[in-house]
Amino acid sequence: MPYVRCRRTCQTRLVLTQVQQRPGPWTVADIGGTHARLAGWSAQTGLEPPLRVRNDDYRGPFELLDAWFRRCQDTPRRMVVALAMPVGGDTRELTNRAWRFEPGGLLEALHLDALVIVNDFAAAAAGIDALAPEQ
Repeated sequence: MPYVRCRRTCQTRLVLTQVQQRPGPWTVADIGGTHARLAGWSAQTGLEPPLRVRNDDYRGPFELLDAWFRRCQDTPRRMVVALAMPVGGDTRELTNRAWRFEPGGLLEALHLDALVIVNDFAAAAAGIDALAPEQ
């Protein structure tokens, strides 16, 4: 299953399941209306320092993600992406930018092995367990 739709509370569990089924490096991305943050991640090395880019520098999500994969030539084509929008349906549009996401089109055009899309708020909430008490 190369593309996974995540809804409501299943998001964290589904991401973990996908990562466990495909161990090794992943690209993680948080794409908002103004900026996107992209980084490499693996269970062995953790999160690499993220690259922050201005979305105005790209025509759309394909161009942004294509530029990332061109920059990281050795990166496997597996991605978890958090988006500022509801995650149901086959075509999605950011709530605060006129960018449309078509998972099937991204899988094919970017030659992705796996794509997991989650809501950005759910992704932020999932990270709470990783915070130290003083944070």
